[in-house]
Amino acid sequence: MSELSEEPENSVTKDLYAKPGISKGEQLVPFALPPGMGTAVPIAASPDRYCGTLTFGPGDGFGFHYHPRQDEVVYIIEGTVEGWVGQDCSILGPGDVMFAPAGTVHANFNVSQQPVKLFNILSPLIPDVSEEWRMTETHGWEMVDVSSEQPWASLRRI
Repeated sequence: MSELSEEPENSVTKDLYAKPGISKGEQLVPFALPPGMGTAVPIAASPDRYCGTLTFGPGDGFGFHYHPRQDEVVYIIEGTVEGWVGQDCSILGPGDVMFAPAGTVHANFNVSQQPVKLFNILSPLIPDVSEEWRMTETHGWEMVDVSSEQPWASLRRI
């Protein structure tokens, strides 16, 4: 098996992402998200996209939010998720996929008694975001929380 290639100087933040090439799970570095949102494990990132896993416990999840300029794909690996895209809700399990185009309000909640594990892709990453949501040296997530606004506040709460 060949060694991982050297990381280019303009690559993603060194302590969050694996080097280009093949990465084993133990090489990936998880990081905590805000309370109630669980833990993320970045798998790959570039200015074009972020790929990673999210794990959160029973009752936790991401409340209603949207990404103004980013599409998001969520693939359910383990557990049962109440997934919302707009005002449409579905119960999702392993192998199911949720897609939220840019600007579309969406949410996902763990509705089981076991941890949920998701694989998500966010694209493209946005330049000049706050440090909190930066995924590469210059790019990151752009997320607008609308969970306290109507009609979202009346639909579901974590």
